[in-house]
Amino acid sequence: MAENRPRTLEEHQAVVAKVADLAEALPTDAIRELDMPIATSIDEWLAVILAARENYEPLSKVGVTHAMIDHFEKLVFALSSGQTIWQMERRGGRNEETAAMIDEAEKLRNYLTDAAELALRNNLEGQRRLETMREGDGIPDLVSDLDLFTLLLTEARPLFKAICINSDEQANKAAGMRDSLRKVLAEEDVAKALSGSKEMRDRIYTLAKEKQQEIRMFASFAFRGDKTNKRRGLFASSYLRKRDRRARAKAAAAATTTQD
Repeated sequence: MAENRPRTLEEHQAVVAKVADLAEALPTDAIRELDMPIATSIDEWLAVILAARENYEPLSKVGVTHAMIDHFEKLVFALSSGQTIWQMERRGGRNEETAAMIDEAEKLRNYLTDAAELALRNNLEGQRRLETMREGDGIPDLVSDLDLFTLLLTEARPLFKAICINSDEQANKAAGMRDSLRKVLAEEDVAKALSGSKEMRDRIYTLAKEKQQEIRMFASFAFRGDKTNKRRGLFASSYLRKRDRRARAKAAAAATTTQD
């Protein structure tokens, strides 16, 4: 697949077309909300596909078929192309300068998210606000996230300083990009431009998520006797596991604070 990876818009559309009928047949109320970044989903699910093929013999004994794995792979490739199409369209009609600005703003958000996760690791309110920022992946969400980062960087200046982050410099940078993007959004009907391709991406995501969960159920049963849980772990999400662990830690810390 790597050698034949789609590159043009038409090639990505052809990949999506292979599952379009199935995706369009999905009821609107069945479309799932994203529970992790698309790029993370794709990486983890490709790893699940690899694990399923490497452990096919025991999985086949409980009902997993090559067709099932191949179909999951087709959905994951379609999800990747669907995401690319959406990214292409949300930059459609913009000049190169604006497209570069959006790319730069996304890179800054990613950098500040990683820095904030470290700086605010013991700050319950900061962690809660970080989780909120990760829920959106559109351009309006990007503006909102940069706005929140300007506040976090200012309010938690000592915590960022402890990891050698110049809060004032980064806050000014985030605020500048936020204001520039707001001007772009004021001139565009973003929702109209994005609705079709984003919905198709979310429909494909839903189908792929369901298939991943199905294969995970088969793996949990096939490897139920593994004392180390190593093989079952190959089919679970490390992203969601870490997120759940953080949530439990925050709940425990909050409960302790309440008792005190």
